[in-house]
Amino acid sequence: MQTDSGSFAQAVDLAAAGGTEKLVIQISGVDKGDTARFLLSADSLLAAAARLPQGILSFRAAGAEYDIPVSLLDVIRTAGGIAGDPGEWQLAVSLSRLTGAAATAADAAAAAGARGVSVLGDWFDFQLALQSGEKEQAISGFGSTFVARTIPVSDRVNVGRATAVTFDPQEGTIEFVPSVFETDEEGQTWVTIRRNSNSIYGAVSVERSFTDLDGHWAAEDVERLASKLLLEGRETDRFAPDALITRAELATLLVRALGLVRYEPAAPFTDVMNSDWYAASVTTAQKAGLAEGYGDGSFRPDEFISREELAVFLSRMAAYAGVRLESVREQELDSFFDSNDISVWAREDMAQMVAGGIMEGSSNNALEPAERSTRAEAAAMLGRILKSAGFIN
Repeated sequence: MQTDSGSFAQAVDLAAAGGTEKLVIQISGVDKGDTARFLLSADSLLAAAARLPQGILSFRAAGAEYDIPVSLLDVIRTAGGIAGDPGEWQLAVSLSRLTGAAATAADAAAAAGARGVSVLGDWFDFQLALQSGEKEQAISGFGSTFVARTIPVSDRVNVGRATAVTFDPQEGTIEFVPSVFETDEEGQTWVTIRRNSNSIYGAVSVERSFTDLDGHWAAEDVERLASKLLLEGRETDRFAPDALITRAELATLLVRALGLVRYEPAAPFTDVMNSDWYAASVTTAQKAGLAEGYGDGSFRPDEFISREELAVFLSRMAAYAGVRLESVREQELDSFFDSNDISVWAREDMAQMVAGGIMEGSSNNALEPAERSTRAEAAAMLGRILKSAGFIN
């Protein structure tokens, strides 16, 4: 559908005059298996950017919704490598609802089956491209901006045991993506996915539990995240909650929790080889500003992480996810008797984690900054940040 420039401009003016931030662009009558394709001219988009700088273009078709912030238009244009006369390019937005008979949908269902999860409805493909003459450049990422997409779910779900996932056709795998579920007044359940890249998405449910979590203080936190495909056990039925977590394991977990597309391993550190199982995740974490190495150029992937280091890693993740942590005075740490043991480089991050309710002290009013962190502690703190970000229910 080629959007009429005049009608679009009028809609933008009405939205701006009425103080409406979301401008809905809809194609009706799109059946399963079909693709809805929206085309907007550069002139129309630049007009929207001028009149609704904080607005959202909401594309709706095939039962799905794709919300693109107007503020991303410059990022999209740069990513598309298109310059010159604005009149020479246009934005192409595609939404597809894949049927069970389609090869891609069948492959996605097989990938879900391999993870032991149940699929909750159809799979949806969201794509974006810039066109200029005969040139078309796919836009796969949006920097650090998490763009919302909403799809219907076939049944009511236990939101603590369900998640949206992305399907990778090349790898034949599914992975967690940030997502929240909501049921409307008519009983229809929807899942809103927040991610900074395009892909094929669906919703799944599964119940994960571990025998070594019976009576453990972190049982609910761990099993919730495991059921969302975020955490894995050391064995099929054992999580090892009190085992220590390494720097490589934490970097991998943060990349997975944010739904980031992994970069090809690029050996950013002297002790991380491209062949290491964590190389792509460590490379991605470093490029996203989530993880840093040491002055000697090493990352020390197998080193266990301390509680103050965990606070720093999670503070960076929270900032990347858009969580607004309180600006606090470091003196607020003084209520803990071991506050003087906190390293200078970690004090601000630990203060924010404590003030935000992400990190808690021990029963004897200590933060124990130098103590090594357990898998259970990392899981519990990660879950609190994801909830604060609106990335899980």
